Amino acid sequence: MAFMVQGNLGLLNFAHALTALRSSAGAVILYIISTRIFKRLNPVQESALLAVVMSLSDVLVHPTHFGDWYTEAIATGIAAGVINYLLVSLLSAKQQ
Repeated sequence: MAFMVQGNLGLLNFAHALTALRSSAGAVILYIISTRIFKRLNPVQESALLAVVMSLSDVLVHPTHFGDWYTEAIATGIAAGVINYLLVSLLSAKQQ
């Protein structure tokens, strides 16, 4: 949602939340299907896959709010992949 309002979190509203939910739901569905196809993924591959499916879902759900038609979707995908990688790394570090 932060990219939809170009970082101004004060502009977030219910419509932004619904759009983000639709993008995320689409990404989750694509991600689950993809992980069934690619059985064993390391954290980097998993995060890259999530970045790609999040970008694809985001570009299909709503128009961009900045840059070219794909710019926001790519930024959202990269952010999702980075957050996923950090969380997976933290979890695996805690389990050791």
